[in-house]
Amino acid sequence: MTEALGTLGFAGILILARVGACLAMLPGFGSQRIPVRIRILIALALSLAVSPMVIGQASQALSGVDEAAKAQLIATEMVVGTALGLMARLYMFGLQFSATLITNVIGLAATPGAPIDDSELAPPLVNLVMITATTVIFAANLHHVMLRALFDSYTAIAIGSPLDPGWYLDQLLAKLSLTWSMGLRLAAPRIDIC
Repeated sequence: MTEALGTLGFAGILILARVGACLAMLPGFGSQRIPVRIRILIALALSLAVSPMVIGQASQALSGVDEAAKAQLIATEMVVGTALGLMARLYMFGLQFSATLITNVIGLAATPGAPIDDSELAPPLVNLVMITATTVIFAANLHHVMLRALFDSYTAIAIGSPLDPGWYLDQLLAKLSLTWSMGLRLAAPRIDIC
């Protein structure tokens, strides 16, 4: 009885590791403007929401593993969650790059403003673009798409599956290339080439 409860508890920790790491990177959810307690409560609520679907998968991954393998499972789940959240965050980085480029071109880069989503100072136009994009994500219910992708990740990448760093790097580089070109295309009308 105690061993079964311990396995269920550790399975919950595995689920929380992926969900929490992903939420820490997602735009809007991972903002420093949201208090840490609220972010922890959101991560716990989403972990509880996804746990009925994947608790069997997590328990199966924990069957017959020692303490070192459990630590490796937690690290693997955190890497998977971070990679998923970072793929969504890269689109915001592309938008921030575009807004910064436009701000530099029109000559407003010298006026730093209060940071909205980052800890670094940014010009007011960049802050306006970033807060507008974050607001649009939540107003258009696009945050549900990000959360659905997080839930679907348990079918694509099962708990306990071996970590393939090359695949994650390929995915991140593909998203980085896409967001870089998106940022350049958004800023292109404002760039005058002499």
